[in-house]
Amino acid sequence: VFFLKVQGLFPPHSPSAMDPSGQVGLLLETLMKTIENIDAMPLKDPDEQDDFLLSLHNSLGAMHVIQLEVPVLMRAAKTQVAEGCPSNGYRSLLLILSRALAKIQTVLDGFLENRTKFFYRLAPARELMRDFGCGALRTLARVFKLASAVATSSTDDSLFLSFEKEDEKRHVLDELRVMERECFFGSALGFYYPSSVQLFLKGVTLALAGYSAGFQRTASISHGHAVAASGRFLFNSKEKAKQIVSVLREENIDFVKAFWNLVDTTPARHLGKIVAPSVDVNRTIALTVSHDLLKSEAGRVSFEPLGAADAGWVLINEENEAENDDESSALTTPSSALPSLPAASSATPRAAPASAAAAASSTHSPFPSSTHPTHSPSPRAPAPAAAAVAAVTDDGLEVADELKDMDVHPPEPIASTADVQDCSRGTNDEWVLEQMETFGTVNVRLMSLHRRVGQLVNMSTIAAGGHKPSDGLIVHFHGGGFVAQSSQSHEMYLRYWAKQIDVPILSVDYSLAPEAPFPRALEECLYAYRWATSNLSKLGTTGSRIVLTGDSAGGNLAMAVALRCITENIRAPSGILLSYPALNLQLNISPSRLLSVFDPLLPQAVLLTCLTAYTSTHAEAFTSRDPFISPAFAPDSWLLKLPPVYLAVAGLDPLLDDSVQFARRLQGLGKPVTLRVFEDLPHGFLCIRPSGGEHVREANDVCVAWIKEILGI
Repeated sequence: VFFLKVQGLFPPHSPSAMDPSGQVGLLLETLMKTIENIDAMPLKDPDEQDDFLLSLHNSLGAMHVIQLEVPVLMRAAKTQVAEGCPSNGYRSLLLILSRALAKIQTVLDGFLENRTKFFYRLAPARELMRDFGCGALRTLARVFKLASAVATSSTDDSLFLSFEKEDEKRHVLDELRVMERECFFGSALGFYYPSSVQLFLKGVTLALAGYSAGFQRTASISHGHAVAASGRFLFNSKEKAKQIVSVLREENIDFVKAFWNLVDTTPARHLGKIVAPSVDVNRTIALTVSHDLLKSEAGRVSFEPLGAADAGWVLINEENEAENDDESSALTTPSSALPSLPAASSATPRAAPASAAAAASSTHSPFPSSTHPTHSPSPRAPAPAAAAVAAVTDDGLEVADELKDMDVHPPEPIASTADVQDCSRGTNDEWVLEQMETFGTVNVRLMSLHRRVGQLVNMSTIAAGGHKPSDGLIVHFHGGGFVAQSSQSHEMYLRYWAKQIDVPILSVDYSLAPEAPFPRALEECLYAYRWATSNLSKLGTTGSRIVLTGDSAGGNLAMAVALRCITENIRAPSGILLSYPALNLQLNISPSRLLSVFDPLLPQAVLLTCLTAYTSTHAEAFTSRDPFISPAFAPDSWLLKLPPVYLAVAGLDPLLDDSVQFARRLQGLGKPVTLRVFEDLPHGFLCIRPSGGEHVREANDVCVAWIKEILGI
């Protein structure tokens, strides 16, 4: 609270705080005058005077640099926005600068007020100016210069700067790597967030520092040792900051996966059951590829709502979550209806990524022959292929896959969309089956507040009772940077949705990169969506209206699935809700992407690591404009066929500009799109409920209201 509620200068949630562009100039001038006044004063402790004054002078120099760039960013913050939502990365940078200046001003005001008192010591103010004020302002000065370059160099009012020369991109990325970061991860961590979010971030970064310290020594670490290692950083914010910056510079995919998967591999995975609403149905189901399913017409009607379709499933039951929460369900079909599936091979080491040249080409590269584990760290062999739905538990499955070339030709740059060829496939059922047959299973989680008649729960009986089928269905893809987490790690907000909306939710546990790079996750999500539209009664719904939703990486997959529905004449969802999605996987620079220099949840190295893992090409070399990888590059002819799109995004998120730019394109095409930017929240805000406070609750309520609007509730 002390970091943000600044004695009337810039209260974080007052009306003035919502318009940082009107505050920056005043704050800069006020702080500069304060520093000049202090410079002329005799200090009580001469021994500390030189160090303190040096920090003040360095801060003053950085502010002069920032002052030159502020007018450019202020103009861009007001012009390069989506209609009805005056937010973009420029505005976010100005907001962070305003709160940094206000924090420093508060400290110096305290110094001026108390410096003559007997018990006052200069050391706290001196240390803050040295460790935060000076370092943060120097970093912000360099970030503002890059943002100004984006504003003046980007064409067509784009928020993204595309590099024509490779050496230009390398120069900018090298500049970002060497910027000071430790000042943002120490005692002033998350100073620009609300206090409830700050507390959450302090817990996350403490765990990150402790876990990484052990991981760097042994490449693996027990949870008990991680907790013990965290203790040394509890009261030493400087060491914590150094440790975090050190591990993030390594761009280690194994560490990123291990740390982010802690929410699935520790008792934290049960947190949703404790603090979130209970549900009657919460089951993990494994779906096996079926010729009959893929040839069913239920999944091939464009845009019109359909009723339930019987795909041959014969066993249904209902079960109480309190007794068997998270247990697996199994369902069978006649064996004659099933294709011959390959047996799963034993676990093998992770395959090396495909070459950069292959992954960046205009067609998708074939995958290496390897097994691709699902979300759990301890995979086991799948059930025999004779069953259409195999039992699966949280221990997971491991199945072999070796996918063939895809003949998708990504469009040329958007300026030439008139020449984009049609990517529809005349024999797409056979094509999809070729891609899917070697998957073995696709894992999904069915969640429902109430047991409903006909709902798939286990393999023993058919439910005669329960609530009537719902008219709506939510199909959900979880986030995690394409490399980590699961439907279970996202149960926290899914349980709230199940209670507040009261329709079944089907969340897909797609395979993770780098073991299963693009397009594996997309194919599994598409298959699960088609299975859902062909088996609506088994989910407890008539499927009159379907919401397709995802957060972060899941938002990318949700939009990609919607585009596949359009290009392959598959029934489209009634509406799409994307939460802080990653829509442009090229490593282009935008003002919000510059936030990754000091973002505690999505720092630059993590962003690079995830993009590299999913595309099988180092992020710096990835140039593909395939719209199924980066939906931001979808041609206008595809976007015109989209159902209504809703975007819930964070104002302090490196991915903010992905959504703002996408919303502007849809608005320009006259498509129904709703964009809401929650300016005080970080990336991943849905997953930090309930600790995120009122701001996260508000964002969740907005998402719930949008889903109800799509469903006609």
